[in-house]
Amino acid sequence: MRELAERCDILGIPLRTEGELCVDRCCDFRKTLNVILPGLSVVQDCMHVEGRIMSTVAKDSPARSYVGQELSKALIRQRSDGKGNPSLYWEASEQVKQLQEVQKTFAVVGGVWTEASVRAFQWQIKHAANGCLQRRHPSIPSHTSGNENWHSHINGLTHGDASSLTTLVALLADAVLRFNLKVKIYSLSQPSESPSRMFRAATNGSHWIFLIHSMLRKREDLYGSKQPKLLDICPEHHFGLVSLESE
Repeated sequence: MRELAERCDILGIPLRTEGELCVDRCCDFRKTLNVILPGLSVVQDCMHVEGRIMSTVAKDSPARSYVGQELSKALIRQRSDGKGNPSLYWEASEQVKQLQEVQKTFAVVGGVWTEASVRAFQWQIKHAANGCLQRRHPSIPSHTSGNENWHSHINGLTHGDASSLTTLVALLADAVLRFNLKVKIYSLSQPSESPSRMFRAATNGSHWIFLIHSMLRKREDLYGSKQPKLLDICPEHHFGLVSLESE
């Protein structure tokens, strides 16, 4: 996160003062991350709030799907339209009130709650009361659902023979780069003349981003005209990886 902040400094992105991290177990992460980045907002991923409660609901209950729907309504005032407009959340006090109503409604329905349900509910209600489900910038999509899809995406990416940690992280970094460029295009969160959108357009849909970058540099040499560039910010960063010392 420290290296990410340094990259954002160079790009003029105010991560240190205006940034937000949406993650499960936000309170644990907040204590650690705010030592390094005291201005960073660390909030709870709403999908995990629902998931932690739903994991305690009886799996054979006919009301299970209805419980999930009611939990979602208790947290989210308006769902994303899939066109760049993000989900809007209820205020903290309203989230607490509605979560308590959900708990009260299903407490009298047989075969729904397990013994762990009450404990899970109280813990997540505490998150809501502390403002952990409130977004610092409500107008910016947080893409938490897209982040969850990374579980299956990464699993598919790394199937095969065992490889070194460095190789694995390189594969993941390349996938993250592709995904982030895609998100910025589809959510229209950057203007058309921004470097990332211009570079994405220049790839013409190809996922071989670094090859395209090399070809664009060759094209500049051949034609003498500027081509979109994939910025190389802080190439010395390793994001926590330590190089193997030669024996």
